[in-house]
Amino acid sequence: MSSKMMTAVGSAGGAVIISAYFLISEGLLSGSSLSYHVLNLTGSILLASDLYTKRAWSGVSLQMVFSSIAIWSLVRLNFF
Repeated sequence: MSSKMMTAVGSAGGAVIISAYFLISEGLLSGSSLSYHVLNLTGSILLASDLYTKRAWSGVSLQMVFSSIAIWSLVRLNFF
């Protein structure tokens, strides 16, 4: 993928994460909802993909942690 396309993917990921945070802050989603954790997981994966192509390893590591938390939450809440 081109650099511009990966930047768009990363920006979309950031927008998804911010949207999830906004929705939970406004009480529109529950912290234990499937939607909340899927949004966080999706956003983290998209953002990590962009960061990986830019070799921004600290950012990739952070998104891996966020993704792991989302996956753990989905397992813990019996969504998997």
